[in-house]
Amino acid sequence: MKKLILAALLYLVFISANAQEYQMVVQKTDGTETTYSYDDLISITFYDEGICIHPNSIANYLIELKFSEIAKIYFKNNASLNEANTDAVLLYPNPAASSLRIAGAEKQRVEIYSMDGKMIYNGINNGEEINVASFEKGIYAVKINGKTFKFSKL
Repeated sequence: MKKLILAALLYLVFISANAQEYQMVVQKTDGTETTYSYDDLISITFYDEGICIHPNSIANYLIELKFSEIAKIYFKNNASLNEANTDAVLLYPNPAASSLRIAGAEKQRVEIYSMDGKMIYNGINNGEEINVASFEKGIYAVKINGKTFKFSKL
């Protein structure tokens, strides 16, 4: 299931990303990071134990990473902080049981509202999980940079 969520996230963000603004960053468990621009990637494939990244800039070279070596994969927006492109925002997992992540809106203010209009979360998206375990089951509105998204709490 974890692999499927990761695959869906990578696919959705990359198909909706603007090639000159977004980058994928792979942070390994040893603390090193590698950044790939959208237009530098030919493909990303998944196999049982990890992922294969085929960058365009290195002919016939395949980067193979095991899931055990990957600490985090996230996406950077090179636009200024006030110009975040929220067209590529992804809330996952959705529905959520205990935590929610937001991709594509890093360093942006996130406000979560219950359906009765009460603000129940207000913070800056730093790429970390938002703990929603204490939220009641239902649908919530998430406001980011003037746009509204929704997620369901299980």
